Parts: sequence; structure tokens; C-alpha cells
Amino acid sequence: ATGCEPPDHFAPSECWALKRGRPHHGDPTAEGGGLGCVACAATGSGLCVPMAARGEVQGVLRIAFGANAPPPTADQTALATALGDSVSLALANQALRERLRGQALRDSLTGLHNRRFLEEVMPQIEAQVARDGQPVAVLMLDLDHFKSINDTHGHATGDAVLHAVGALLSDQLRRSDVACRYGGEELAVLLPVCDIEQATERADDIRRAIAALSGTVARTVGSIPLPPVTVSIGVAAVPQTAARLVDAMKAADAALYEAKRAGRNRVVAADGRAAQKKLEIVRAAPGE
Repeated sequence: ATGCEPPDHFAPSECWALKRGRPHHGDPTAEGGGLGCVACAATGSGLCVPMAARGEVQGVLRIAFGANAPPPTADQTALATALGDSVSLALANQALRERLRGQALRDSLTGLHNRRFLEEVMPQIEAQVARDGQPVAVLMLDLDHFKSINDTHGHATGDAVLHAVGALLSDQLRRSDVACRYGGEELAVLLPVCDIEQATERADDIRRAIAALSGTVARTVGSIPLPPVTVSIGVAAVPQTAARLVDAMKAADAALYEAKRAGRNRVVAADGRAAQKKLEIVRAAPGE
């Protein structure tokens, strides 16, 4: 081989094996032997085997030959093809498993993760923030009067509301944040490296943004105009509210229902003295 590495990626049109859908032996030292194939041009004489499975191209298996090596025999080409088929099928199976796992851990309506994913990721986040000595906040959200939306406007509109809220959360949150559909119209958000004061401010931003959805159109759910939508949010944090994330979630859930009892469309933060079950209303909609 020439000692040069083939490129990490290239267009199918730049590889004879991919263009023809069959193994290709390229030898740049031969007249015209390396033309039109970037892998051959980069590595010298060698055999390119297309790797495809389930109708998708997985890549190219490139076997580089030594200088002045003869072309591969039919048996060698057949062996390389069998190897390429095995590798491509393994890659396709891995991609399928990842897609299925992603579907199993994500809610199809909101586009957010589901409760199962939340339960899997909580110990990881808790261990990370404990190691780094950083706080982690929890938001528990519940859409106000959601049953009335379904009863008055129909379930298609209710689905549109959930979809729009999920898209809004995805846009508003950081890459490190985790948003999940916890159940029905209830959502949960984990905010690593965020204390309860910062989380309360962010929760109120979310509350205002959801209230502003009224009258917009959920284009991906049948172009349905959204009715008035508000949300109540409970906030808690580790270590300010509780020592463990699971207990902070319980405190955030209690704060959420305090927000409901206090009139809805507001943010309530669990007091740092959670053992006494004291709650503090931190943010509320104007006029309430």
C-alpha cells in the first residue's frame, strides 16, 4: 500500500464500487486504474467492496494491496464480499436496535423522552452532579384544565396542544437538560447545574411561553389552532430541597399541586426546608 489513509467519507459518485454496486479493483499505477475513485487514488492498489443492507448503504470495505501486487482472485473477491456483507448486516442491525431503543424511550406525540427514559437517566445525572458538586433542579409541569380542552375542542386539539408544548420545551431547553412526558398532560424536566432560584426563573419563562401559544397553529398536527393554554409548575432542587433526586421530584410534585390549589398558571417552588413541607409561591400570572 502507499501508506496513505483513505478519506473518512466521500460521495457515492466518487467510488466505483458504490456506483456499480459490486466489488471494484483499482490500481492507480495502471493506466486509468485510479480514475474516479477517491479511495483508490488515496491508498493505491486495492479492492473496494460496497456494504449495503436493507436497502441502505453502510459504507465501503477497502482492502489495500502491497506495491506490485496482482489483482485479487475470484475466491479472494468472494471472501471480501462475504466479509463486507457480514459487516454491513451487523451495522444495519445495530442501527435498527438504536432506532428501536430510541422509539421505546421517546414519546411519539410530544417528541420528548418518556418516563422510562427519565427513570434510567436520573441515577446518571445524580451521580454526575454529586461528583462535580453541582446542583440539579426538577420541574414538574401540568397543563391546566387539559380535560376541558379535550372535552370542548376534541382529542385532536388536545394532541396538538401536547405536541406544541413538547416542541416548545425542546426549543427552550439546553442540550444537557432532560424533558420527559411523565404521564398524560404532566411533564418533568431535569436541569443539571441549576439551583432552585435559576430553575424558578426558567420555569416562569416556560410558563409565559406556553401561555403565548394560544392562537398559534400546530402545523404538524393537522394545522389545528390552539385554544388558550396555561401550565402550573412545581420546582425543587438537589441539594437545596432534598438530598436525593427522587425526593426532590416528590417535593416538586407537591409544589405543583400547591400551584394548582393556588389558582393555576403559576410557578411554585418547594421551600428549602422541605422536611417541614413548607412551600413558597414564587411566580404567578399577573392578576392572580
